[in-house]
Amino acid sequence: PAAHPSTESATVSLPGLIGAAGIAQGPARIVQREKLTAPHTASASAAAEWADFCAACDAVKRDLNATAYEVRANGNPQEAAIFEAHRLMLEDPVLINRVRTAIFDSSYSAARAWEACMAELKESYRSSGNSYTQERVTDIDELEQSLLAVLLHADTACTIQAEGILIAGDLTPRQTAQLHTGYIKGICTAKGSPTSHTAIIA
Repeated sequence: PAAHPSTESATVSLPGLIGAAGIAQGPARIVQREKLTAPHTASASAAAEWADFCAACDAVKRDLNATAYEVRANGNPQEAAIFEAHRLMLEDPVLINRVRTAIFDSSYSAARAWEACMAELKESYRSSGNSYTQERVTDIDELEQSLLAVLLHADTACTIQAEGILIAGDLTPRQTAQLHTGYIKGICTAKGSPTSHTAIIA
């Protein structure tokens, strides 16, 4: 989604948590990102859906490798490790087998099978009782959305075309890494924390 400048002129003060020290000033650039959801349609061919899923996994892994390489080349090895960890999740045999089972045994489409398995994984993270693990739900969301975007042929890139403060409900680590740094004066999100992977990359 493209960012649009705010037309509001009133001054509003909003409390929040600081992800990085400093002061930023500029016009608000609001990004509204719609979450992708899989259509609940039955699979016409389990074999074809499985092939589509495997191809989508390969595409996302290539993209994650490229992002990790670029971030590491810019002198940020810690941030690059975040994307490498995301890639490893796509190689988790337990997760991949759950998706395969949903496709072949429940006649789910590749997108619906992936969404259902990721929903279960996110719920296990939320109910873990561990704050660090609960914060990683954002990473699961990103991985889910990245693969759904390939399967559904959708664009989830976050763009801002002019200088300002980027305002968003939330940003994924990958979207944050791909922002045009020449335009970004600051970032403000409704969700997240100072220890989230998005904050670390920002």
